[in-house]
Amino acid sequence: MDYQALYQQKLTTPEEAVKVVKSGDWVDYTWCTNHPIALDKALAKRKDELTDVKIRGGVTMWMPEIAKAEDAGDHFTWHSWHCSGIDRKIISKGMGYFGPMRYSELPRFYRENLAPVDVVMLQTTPMDAHGNFNFGLAASHLADLMSRAKCIIVEVNQNMPWVYGLTGTEINIKDVAYVV
Repeated sequence: MDYQALYQQKLTTPEEAVKVVKSGDWVDYTWCTNHPIALDKALAKRKDELTDVKIRGGVTMWMPEIAKAEDAGDHFTWHSWHCSGIDRKIISKGMGYFGPMRYSELPRFYRENLAPVDVVMLQTTPMDAHGNFNFGLAASHLADLMSRAKCIIVEVNQNMPWVYGLTGTEINIKDVAYVV
């Protein structure tokens, strides 16, 4: 398989990639350092054409662009599995919720208790020679989440470190809808 050719076919801009998000969708920003940056900005720009977009994340390291607008809660609702100070600010703004979760149960919760996620957006490492993107610093439950995702968009971060694990620490280009 020519992974580079497949990569080029799926390579797009953040603005094009986020067009897959529709009103009412569940979008997952994954976890901590994997939250998307360029995709978040592009989704925030679509605010006025979207309503009831529910976004999951947790241990948020920076304020997402989708939460910065004054009327952000009219368009987006943040659902945090584990609150950082940023998550608490989003919730206190009136546009978010905390879902109490024992962290060790999160992979099984995605597999067994949630409807499939409409869109997953996350930062990954650059693709390797075998067509794989690594989840870097926050791989814990991402493979289980992605096994139930309808659309996966990776945002390549040249500075994301490759972190080795047993299983569930990477995704292949053939399983990705878009590369940003």
